[in-house]
Amino acid sequence: MRSKKLSSILGLVITFVSFVANAQNDVSLWLTKADKSVLFTKQKRILKFAGIKNNNPTIVVDEKESFQSIDGFGYALTGGSAQHLIKMSPKARAALLKELFATDGNNIGVSYIRLTIGASDLNEKVFSYNDLAEGETDLEQTKFELGPDRIDVIPVMKEILSINPNIKIMGSPWSPPLWMKTSYDARGGC
Repeated sequence: MRSKKLSSILGLVITFVSFVANAQNDVSLWLTKADKSVLFTKQKRILKFAGIKNNNPTIVVDEKESFQSIDGFGYALTGGSAQHLIKMSPKARAALLKELFATDGNNIGVSYIRLTIGASDLNEKVFSYNDLAEGETDLEQTKFELGPDRIDVIPVMKEILSINPNIKIMGSPWSPPLWMKTSYDARGGC
């Protein structure tokens, strides 16, 4: 149901365009449609770029002048991504995490990471840190448990911190435990 709703929100066609420039400034167009009737297929139409004047606003970046500070740039480490990372060989995972989070050499040096508090919609299954049977409550949080995140998110985050101990972390709550919601559903409601 959620994926159908998402598809309708995103529209009927998702286009992936890969621009491969050649000496004549031509580019190739590759298309993928959400209904899978076209899967990453090179289109016959060749796109050509030319210097055409228009009245659209131009964004000019003046590196000598700044208006606001930025805390950092980064990614979300979801249960879904951590699940794949933890299944990699330790050597391959270490190399990937170094490339993403190390600040030396040609590494990317990601400086900010967002962690979900409990499951997000990118996790394999829905969970909170205090799941109980319907009808039960735990106002004192005596059954609070990090649960599935101990298997993948926490070990991967520890590896990231060993590479970049100065990374900034933002925690994003996704859904409170179901027993705290009148709808008893993690997807919306209160």
